[in-house]
Amino acid sequence: MIFRSQFRSSNSQRAAAQPNGRVHGTVNCRQFGHPEFQIQVSDHGVPALDISWLLRFLEESVAEGERFHAGETLQIGWMLTMLEAWEGDVLRIMEPDMKAIPIKFVDSVDSTLKHLRNQQDMVASVTSTRQPDFPSLRQSAVVHVDYKNVSSLLLTRYPAHETDSGWSLTDPNDEAGSQNPSRYVKVSLYQLGVERPDLIQFFALSPGLQVVLAGPKIRVMGPDGEIRPAPGSYLEALNALRLQRADERALRGTCAVCSGSTAAVGGHDHQRCRRLLSSARVRPVPVILSVRGRSVQAAAPLLTADDSGHRLTNVALGVTRFRGRLSS
Repeated sequence: MIFRSQFRSSNSQRAAAQPNGRVHGTVNCRQFGHPEFQIQVSDHGVPALDISWLLRFLEESVAEGERFHAGETLQIGWMLTMLEAWEGDVLRIMEPDMKAIPIKFVDSVDSTLKHLRNQQDMVASVTSTRQPDFPSLRQSAVVHVDYKNVSSLLLTRYPAHETDSGWSLTDPNDEAGSQNPSRYVKVSLYQLGVERPDLIQFFALSPGLQVVLAGPKIRVMGPDGEIRPAPGSYLEALNALRLQRADERALRGTCAVCSGSTAAVGGHDHQRCRRLLSSARVRPVPVILSVRGRSVQAAAPLLTADDSGHRLTNVALGVTRFRGRLSS
Protein backbone atom coordinates (compact mmCIF):
# COMPACT_ATOMS: atom_id res chain seq x y z
CA MET A 1 0.00 0.00 0.00
CA ILE A 2 1.36 3.39 -0.99
CA PHE A 3 0.20 6.61 0.67
CA ARG A 4 0.98 10.03 -0.72
CA SER A 5 -0.37 13.09 1.05
CA GLN A 6 0.45 15.58 -1.68
CA PHE A 7 2.49 16.18 -4.82
CA ARG A 8 6.17 16.79 -4.29
CA SER A 9 6.67 18.73 -7.52
CA SER A 10 4.82 20.02 -10.56
CA ASN A 11 7.05 18.78 -13.39
CA SER A 12 4.12 17.59 -15.49
CA GLN A 13 3.33 20.55 -17.69
CA ARG A 14 0.67 19.55 -20.20
CA ALA A 15 -1.51 17.65 -17.72
CA ALA A 16 -1.41 20.51 -15.24
CA ALA A 17 -2.69 22.97 -17.83
CA GLN A 18 -5.80 21.03 -18.85
CA PRO A 19 -9.05 22.97 -18.33
CA ASN A 20 -12.21 21.64 -16.76
CA GLY A 21 -14.30 19.84 -19.39
CA ARG A 22 -15.49 16.28 -19.64
CA VAL A 23 -12.73 13.74 -20.43
CA HIS A 24 -9.21 14.49 -19.20
CA GLY A 25 -6.07 12.44 -19.48
CA THR A 26 -2.41 12.15 -18.66
CA VAL A 27 0.10 12.69 -21.47
CA ASN A 28 3.46 11.64 -20.06
CA CYS A 29 2.96 8.01 -19.01
CA ARG A 30 3.65 6.25 -22.33
CA GLN A 31 7.24 7.44 -22.38
CA PHE A 32 7.71 5.15 -19.36
CA GLY A 33 6.03 2.18 -21.06
CA HIS A 34 2.82 2.65 -19.08
CA PRO A 35 -0.77 3.20 -20.28
CA GLU A 36 -2.11 6.73 -20.06
CA PHE A 37 -4.96 7.48 -17.62
CA GLN A 38 -8.32 9.03 -18.41
CA ILE A 39 -10.83 10.55 -16.01
CA GLN A 40 -14.30 11.85 -16.71
CA VAL A 41 -15.55 15.00 -14.97
CA SER A 42 -19.08 16.09 -15.84
CA ASP A 43 -19.66 18.46 -12.92
CA HIS A 44 -18.38 21.90 -13.87
CA GLY A 45 -18.25 22.81 -10.17
CA VAL A 46 -15.12 20.67 -9.77
CA PRO A 47 -12.11 23.05 -9.80
CA ALA A 48 -9.68 22.61 -12.70
CA LEU A 49 -6.93 22.77 -10.04
CA ASP A 50 -8.15 19.51 -8.51
CA ILE A 51 -8.42 17.77 -11.88
CA SER A 52 -4.84 18.77 -12.67
CA TRP A 53 -3.71 17.61 -9.24
CA LEU A 54 -4.99 14.09 -9.83
CA LEU A 55 -3.45 13.87 -13.31
CA ARG A 56 -0.09 15.08 -12.00
CA PHE A 57 -0.17 12.56 -9.18
CA LEU A 58 -0.67 9.73 -11.66
CA GLU A 59 2.08 10.96 -13.99
CA GLU A 60 4.57 11.48 -11.18
CA SER A 61 3.83 8.06 -9.70
CA VAL A 62 4.51 6.39 -13.06
CA ALA A 63 7.67 8.46 -13.56
CA GLU A 64 8.92 7.25 -10.17
CA GLY A 65 8.44 3.61 -11.14
CA GLU A 66 4.92 2.80 -9.98
CA ARG A 67 2.91 0.49 -12.23
CA PHE A 68 -0.87 0.40 -12.22
CA HIS A 69 -3.06 -2.37 -13.64
CA ALA A 70 -6.69 -2.84 -14.54
CA GLY A 71 -8.71 -4.26 -11.65
CA GLU A 72 -6.66 -2.57 -8.96
CA THR A 73 -8.22 -0.09 -6.57
CA LEU A 74 -6.96 3.38 -5.75
CA GLN A 75 -8.11 5.23 -2.63
CA ILE A 76 -8.33 8.98 -3.24
CA GLY A 77 -9.21 10.75 -0.01
CA TRP A 78 -11.91 8.57 1.53
CA MET A 79 -13.12 7.32 -1.87
CA LEU A 80 -12.25 3.91 -3.28
CA THR A 81 -11.85 4.02 -7.05
CA MET A 82 -11.30 1.22 -9.58
CA LEU A 83 -8.90 1.11 -12.53
CA GLU A 84 -10.47 -0.29 -15.69
CA ALA A 85 -8.83 -1.10 -19.03
CA TRP A 86 -10.09 1.11 -21.85
CA GLU A 87 -9.60 1.10 -25.60
CA GLY A 88 -6.38 2.56 -26.90
CA ASP A 89 -4.22 1.19 -24.07
CA VAL A 90 -5.77 3.51 -21.50
CA LEU A 91 -6.68 3.04 -17.84
CA ARG A 92 -9.86 4.77 -16.77
CA ILE A 93 -10.63 5.63 -13.16
CA MET A 94 -14.09 4.53 -12.06
CA GLU A 95 -15.82 5.57 -8.85
CA PRO A 96 -18.84 4.34 -6.85
CA ASP A 97 -22.08 5.90 -8.06
CA MET A 98 -22.97 6.82 -4.44
CA LYS A 99 -26.43 5.35 -5.01
CA ALA A 100 -26.24 1.57 -5.12
CA ILE A 101 -25.51 -0.78 -2.21
CA PRO A 102 -23.36 -2.80 -2.77
CA ILE A 103 -21.01 -0.56 -4.71
CA LYS A 104 -21.59 -0.02 -8.42
CA PHE A 105 -18.69 1.64 -10.25
CA VAL A 106 -19.34 4.27 -12.92
CA ASP A 107 -17.13 6.17 -15.37
CA SER A 108 -16.64 9.37 -13.37
CA VAL A 109 -14.53 11.02 -10.68
CA ASP A 110 -17.05 13.78 -9.86
CA SER A 111 -17.84 12.56 -6.35
CA THR A 112 -14.21 11.64 -5.68
CA LEU A 113 -12.92 15.16 -6.33
CA LYS A 114 -15.88 16.99 -4.78
CA HIS A 115 -15.69 14.96 -1.57
CA LEU A 116 -11.92 15.38 -1.41
CA ARG A 117 -12.23 19.15 -1.78
CA ASN A 118 -15.02 19.46 0.80
CA GLN A 119 -13.25 17.25 3.33
CA GLN A 120 -9.91 19.03 3.10
CA ASP A 121 -11.60 22.44 3.26
CA MET A 122 -13.60 21.38 6.33
CA VAL A 123 -10.38 20.35 8.10
CA ALA A 124 -8.64 23.58 7.08
CA SER A 125 -11.60 25.52 8.51
CA VAL A 126 -10.91 24.39 12.06
CA THR A 127 -7.17 23.71 12.19
CA SER A 128 -4.03 24.98 10.53
CA THR A 129 -1.76 22.36 12.07
CA ARG A 130 -3.48 19.04 11.32
CA GLN A 131 -3.73 17.29 7.98
CA PRO A 132 -6.95 15.54 6.93
CA ASP A 133 -7.32 12.10 8.53
CA PHE A 134 -9.02 10.27 5.67
CA PRO A 135 -10.87 7.06 6.50
CA SER A 136 -11.87 4.57 3.82
CA LEU A 137 -15.43 4.08 2.66
CA ARG A 138 -14.84 0.38 3.37
CA GLN A 139 -14.48 1.10 7.09
CA SER A 140 -17.42 1.13 9.49
CA ALA A 141 -19.15 3.61 11.79
CA VAL A 142 -21.37 3.14 14.84
CA VAL A 143 -24.62 5.03 14.28
CA HIS A 144 -27.92 5.69 16.02
CA VAL A 145 -30.72 3.59 14.54
CA ASP A 146 -32.55 6.72 13.38
CA TYR A 147 -29.49 8.26 11.70
CA LYS A 148 -31.24 8.47 8.31
CA ASN A 149 -33.96 10.82 9.47
CA VAL A 150 -32.96 12.75 12.58
CA SER A 151 -32.18 16.44 12.06
CA SER A 152 -30.00 16.75 15.18
CA LEU A 153 -26.85 14.65 15.31
CA LEU A 154 -23.63 14.47 17.26
CA LEU A 155 -20.68 13.03 15.32
CA THR A 156 -17.66 11.95 17.35
CA ARG A 157 -14.34 10.76 15.94
CA TYR A 158 -12.31 8.25 17.93
CA PRO A 159 -8.98 6.79 16.72
CA ALA A 160 -9.49 4.47 13.76
CA HIS A 161 -8.62 0.81 14.19
CA GLU A 162 -8.46 -1.66 11.32
CA THR A 163 -11.96 -1.74 9.78
CA ASP A 164 -13.35 0.76 12.30
CA SER A 165 -13.23 4.38 11.03
CA GLY A 166 -13.57 5.73 14.57
CA TRP A 167 -16.79 7.60 13.76
CA SER A 168 -19.89 7.36 15.94
CA LEU A 169 -23.22 9.13 15.40
CA THR A 170 -25.62 9.75 18.27
CA ASP A 171 -28.97 11.48 18.56
CA PRO A 172 -28.58 14.16 21.27
CA ASN A 173 -32.35 14.20 21.77
CA ASP A 174 -32.50 10.49 22.60
CA GLU A 175 -31.05 10.57 26.11
CA ALA A 176 -32.66 7.28 27.13
CA GLY A 177 -31.44 5.57 24.00
CA SER A 178 -27.89 6.71 24.69
CA GLN A 179 -27.81 4.13 27.48
CA ASN A 180 -29.15 1.34 25.27
CA PRO A 181 -26.66 -0.41 22.94
CA SER A 182 -29.56 -1.84 20.92
CA ARG A 183 -30.23 1.71 19.70
CA TYR A 184 -26.95 1.64 17.77
CA VAL A 185 -25.87 -0.30 14.70
CA LYS A 186 -22.69 -0.60 12.69
CA VAL A 187 -22.76 0.40 9.02
CA SER A 188 -20.11 0.98 6.39
CA LEU A 189 -19.01 4.55 5.76
CA TYR A 190 -20.11 4.03 2.16
CA GLN A 191 -23.66 3.21 3.25
CA LEU A 192 -23.62 6.17 5.62
CA GLY A 193 -22.46 8.43 2.79
CA VAL A 194 -25.17 7.16 0.44
CA GLU A 195 -27.93 7.64 3.00
CA ARG A 196 -26.57 10.85 4.59
CA PRO A 197 -24.48 12.60 1.90
CA ASP A 198 -24.54 15.78 4.00
CA LEU A 199 -22.18 14.10 6.48
CA ILE A 200 -19.41 13.14 4.04
CA GLN A 201 -17.71 16.51 4.36
CA PHE A 202 -16.85 15.77 8.02
CA PHE A 203 -15.26 12.34 7.54
CA ALA A 204 -11.62 13.54 7.43
CA LEU A 205 -11.73 15.41 10.75
CA SER A 206 -9.24 14.17 13.31
CA PRO A 207 -9.90 11.92 16.30
CA GLY A 208 -10.86 13.95 19.35
CA LEU A 209 -13.18 16.26 17.43
CA GLN A 210 -16.98 16.33 17.47
CA VAL A 211 -19.49 17.84 15.07
CA VAL A 212 -22.81 19.11 16.39
CA LEU A 213 -25.69 19.41 13.93
CA ALA A 214 -28.63 21.12 15.64
CA GLY A 215 -30.24 24.17 14.12
CA PRO A 216 -28.71 26.19 11.29
CA LYS A 217 -25.14 26.36 12.57
CA ILE A 218 -22.60 23.54 12.34
CA ARG A 219 -20.40 23.44 15.43
CA VAL A 220 -17.08 21.64 15.68
CA MET A 221 -15.99 20.84 19.23
CA GLY A 222 -12.49 20.07 20.47
CA PRO A 223 -11.08 19.13 23.89
CA ASP A 224 -11.25 22.79 24.96
CA GLY A 225 -14.72 23.54 23.64
CA GLU A 226 -16.09 24.94 20.42
CA ILE A 227 -13.60 25.68 17.65
CA ARG A 228 -14.40 28.87 15.78
CA PRO A 229 -14.03 28.51 12.01
CA ALA A 230 -11.14 30.41 10.47
CA PRO A 231 -12.19 33.73 8.90
CA GLY A 232 -13.10 33.27 5.25
CA SER A 233 -13.04 29.48 5.58
CA TYR A 234 -15.33 26.92 4.00
CA LEU A 235 -17.14 26.24 7.28
CA GLU A 236 -17.68 29.93 8.00
CA ALA A 237 -19.24 30.42 4.56
CA LEU A 238 -21.27 27.23 4.88
CA ASN A 239 -22.73 28.36 8.19
CA ALA A 240 -23.59 31.75 6.70
CA LEU A 241 -25.47 30.02 3.89
CA ARG A 242 -27.29 27.70 6.29
CA LEU A 243 -28.36 30.65 8.44
CA GLN A 244 -29.60 32.52 5.38
CA ARG A 245 -31.68 29.52 4.34
CA ALA A 246 -33.02 29.18 7.86
CA ASP A 247 -34.19 32.79 7.75
CA GLU A 248 -35.86 32.16 4.41
CA ARG A 249 -37.70 29.16 5.84
CA ALA A 250 -38.77 31.26 8.81
CA LEU A 251 -40.30 33.81 6.46
CA ARG A 252 -42.27 30.99 4.85
CA GLY A 253 -43.82 30.07 8.21
CA THR A 254 -41.50 27.50 9.84
CA CYS A 255 -38.96 28.25 12.53
CA ALA A 256 -35.72 26.54 11.46
CA VAL A 257 -34.53 26.58 15.06
CA CYS A 258 -37.40 24.99 16.97
CA SER A 259 -39.43 23.66 13.98
CA GLY A 260 -42.53 25.36 15.36
CA SER A 261 -45.03 27.19 13.19
CA THR A 262 -44.46 30.92 13.01
CA ALA A 263 -48.15 31.30 12.23
CA ALA A 264 -49.27 30.11 15.65
CA VAL A 265 -51.81 32.13 17.58
CA GLY A 266 -50.02 35.02 19.26
CA GLY A 267 -47.17 34.89 16.78
CA HIS A 268 -43.73 33.31 17.08
CA ASP A 269 -40.67 35.11 18.40
CA HIS A 270 -38.03 33.62 16.08
CA GLN A 271 -35.36 36.05 17.28
CA ARG A 272 -35.99 34.99 20.87
CA CYS A 273 -35.54 31.37 19.75
CA ARG A 274 -32.19 32.19 18.25
CA ARG A 275 -31.04 34.20 21.28
CA LEU A 276 -31.87 31.30 23.56
CA LEU A 277 -29.94 28.89 21.35
CA SER A 278 -26.91 31.13 20.92
CA SER A 279 -26.64 31.52 24.70
CA ALA A 280 -27.01 27.77 25.33
CA ARG A 281 -24.17 25.87 26.97
CA VAL A 282 -22.93 22.36 26.39
CA ARG A 283 -24.65 19.82 28.61
CA PRO A 284 -22.72 16.52 28.67
CA VAL A 285 -24.85 13.42 28.17
CA PRO A 286 -23.22 10.05 28.91
CA VAL A 287 -23.38 7.80 25.86
CA ILE A 288 -22.75 4.09 26.14
CA LEU A 289 -21.62 2.47 22.91
CA SER A 290 -20.48 -1.05 22.20
CA VAL A 291 -17.34 -0.61 20.14
CA ARG A 292 -15.21 -3.57 19.11
CA GLY A 293 -16.74 -5.78 21.77
CA ARG A 294 -16.35 -3.39 24.67
CA SER A 295 -18.48 -0.68 26.23
CA VAL A 296 -17.23 2.87 25.85
CA GLN A 297 -18.64 5.86 27.70
CA ALA A 298 -18.22 9.16 25.91
CA ALA A 299 -19.18 12.70 26.82
CA ALA A 300 -21.75 13.64 24.19
CA PRO A 301 -22.40 17.39 24.24
CA LEU A 302 -26.06 18.20 23.80
CA LEU A 303 -26.27 21.70 22.45
CA THR A 304 -27.92 23.97 19.97
CA ALA A 305 -26.91 26.42 17.29
CA ASP A 306 -26.68 29.85 15.68
CA ASP A 307 -24.23 31.91 13.36
CA SER A 308 -21.98 31.88 9.93
CA GLY A 309 -19.37 29.07 5.61
CA HIS A 310 -16.82 28.49 1.19
CA ARG A 311 -13.29 29.12 0.40
CA LEU A 312 -11.08 26.76 -1.53
CA THR A 313 -7.77 25.84 0.00
CA ASN A 314 -5.29 23.32 -1.31
CA VAL A 315 -4.04 21.43 1.71
CA ALA A 316 -2.91 17.82 1.70
CA LEU A 317 -4.80 15.35 -0.44
CA GLY A 318 -4.57 11.66 0.29
CA VAL A 319 -4.12 8.83 -2.18
CA THR A 320 -3.72 5.21 -1.16
CA ARG A 321 -3.10 2.41 -3.57
CA PHE A 322 -4.17 -1.14 -2.83
CA ARG A 323 -2.50 -3.94 -4.72
CA GLY A 324 -5.01 -6.60 -5.58
CA ARG A 325 -8.64 -6.55 -6.47
CA LEU A 326 -11.64 -5.30 -4.56
CA SER A 327 -13.26 -8.09 -2.59
CA SER A 328 -16.96 -8.16 -1.83
